[in-house]
Amino acid sequence: MSAAPAETKLFTLHEARKMLPLVRSIVRDVLENYAAWFERQQAYLQLKGHKDRPTPEELARGRALDAEMSEIKHRLDSAATELASLGVELKDFETGLVDFRSLREGEEVYLCWKYGEDSLSFWHPLDSGFKGRRPLGSEA
Repeated sequence: MSAAPAETKLFTLHEARKMLPLVRSIVRDVLENYAAWFERQQAYLQLKGHKDRPTPEELARGRALDAEMSEIKHRLDSAATELASLGVELKDFETGLVDFRSLREGEEVYLCWKYGEDSLSFWHPLDSGFKGRRPLGSEA
């Protein structure tokens, strides 16, 4: 479950911050759907590993869980596609981590935001990921 933008968009810090309320709303839906998907996946795995010969009720429950997971995955994929259409890259369905491509001192970087943060306050080089996050500093 991951989607990268079809066309690379470069955001200014102002543009990315202006888009943050919409992104926050979409990411909130992603987190809620991911939690529901994960819960059903755990129940499905527990049910499958329960015994060699499942009862008809267990088989029916397994089919229902599978159908629910498929529907939730469809919603997750739709949200990732919506973010990608905005030029935003969803990096982690579980934590709500997103990146906005930007230019910093002539170099392409990511402006990095994670659900729960009040504002967009970090950046990192394209190849460093979340662990390479640095505060924006004076331009913030």
